[in-house]
Amino acid sequence: MIRQFATVRQGDLLKVATLGAGMGARIYVGNLPFSADEAQVRALFEQGGRAVKEVHIVEERETGRPRGFAFVEMNSDSEAQDAISQLNGYNYGGRTLTVN
Repeated sequence: MIRQFATVRQGDLLKVATLGAGMGARIYVGNLPFSADEAQVRALFEQGGRAVKEVHIVEERETGRPRGFAFVEMNSDSEAQDAISQLNGYNYGGRTLTVN
């Protein structure tokens, strides 16, 4: 599957959006604990009945260690907006998440 992405500037924020029908909404998750894995991030975003399509934790190229942020693709824009409103500022593993 080929995915296309577009960057959208909203004020001082630069958002990454997935293009194409039925592809869901990709959101940025920052300030993740370095110990967080894909299953933990998926479980966090699935709370409240939201459906997660994909979780991608970004890693350092040379070491493979997590860089502290991820992208989560939700099934719909409404689920993405719900996750953003519920989890932005959420304390997870002793760190305050940035979700947008």
